[in-house]
Amino acid sequence: MRKQTNILPKKALVSFVSKNPKLKEWIFYGQAFSVLAINVAFPTPVFTRENSDESPFENRTVTIEADSLLPEKRLVRLPTLSLVLTQKYSLFHPGIDIDGTTGEPIFPVAKGVVVATENSRFAYGKAVYVDHGSGYTSLYAHLSEIEADEGQFVDVDTEIGLMGSTGHSTGPHLHLEIRKNGLPVNPLSVLPKN
Repeated sequence: MRKQTNILPKKALVSFVSKNPKLKEWIFYGQAFSVLAINVAFPTPVFTRENSDESPFENRTVTIEADSLLPEKRLVRLPTLSLVLTQKYSLFHPGIDIDGTTGEPIFPVAKGVVVATENSRFAYGKAVYVDHGSGYTSLYAHLSEIEADEGQFVDVDTEIGLMGSTGHSTGPHLHLEIRKNGLPVNPLSVLPKN
């Protein structure tokens, strides 16, 4: 006869964890360590500018080749007209914040398909999600206006929205996230260097 094991229902488990601060802390640090271990085990490819003699202010696109990133040559660009960071990528901030003015155009970092748009008073506010293929997706958040539709094919010259301060935001900026198979990647490792 096999011994039966009692499995806690979801509510009981959540209650148990929330009442046990040591367990809660252990779970949090376990998740943080998992993200760190994945980033160490699978480092992000480094990209260089194709035409290094050009001024970074004259040409904001670059062609990259990286077998581990994309199966073909692809154009990658900055999502804004300039790159002024107000918050960098970190374990607790899985994207970058780019400063700008309300109404500034926002572009996808690479060609892809708009898989979702969001219009919320909370969190990301007005946001656009783009699937670039090969497991890569990007998120553009806190927009003042969304100018792309779900299912729409976009390239690096397609205006997908306007910079704003919607959702949980303290001023006009773009919150940009890039993910590979659902895991966050530092956008600065993919974007062209200025």
